[in-house]
Amino acid sequence: MKAKISLISLTMAAAPAFAQEVNVSVFEGLWRASPTQQCVYEANSLESALRIADSRIDGVDTTCRMTNPFDVRDMDAVLFDLVCESVEGEFTERAMFVQAADGGLIVVWSGYAYKYERCDADAAEGTVVTSDQVGIPDQVEPSNAPVSTDSTPDAEPSDTDSTKLAD
Repeated sequence: MKAKISLISLTMAAAPAFAQEVNVSVFEGLWRASPTQQCVYEANSLESALRIADSRIDGVDTTCRMTNPFDVRDMDAVLFDLVCESVEGEFTERAMFVQAADGGLIVVWSGYAYKYERCDADAAEGTVVTSDQVGIPDQVEPSNAPVSTDSTPDAEPSDTDSTKLAD
């Protein structure tokens, strides 16, 4: 009978005595994948920023509840169980959220690591995302200027070049 009591005592001693306190508020806010992406959440847009609020993560066509947060010791990271709904149905995943050294967010999910930058309250508005917004046409008109076939930069044309420059 003593052996059973010892085994039970040992098992109970290995179990944590209290629930772990994890600060997940550091991840809340809007996050964008690139500097040219707008800091706006739009549920069905590929240009949408990622939104994290109230233990939920909202992405393109997917919303997940962030459950069972577990602090990853000495890594400024939290491991979550995610319960997700998407256009393809419901699913569960595990993901690790890491505070990046530059203040950004790294999300490790299903073998991939995604890097996001925080959308601050004073994030730049009117971010240029297309070439025509700065006056560069999509198609460049061909020039009548001669083109050298020599791959050496600043090379002098030779007598064998098919295109000669005027003196």
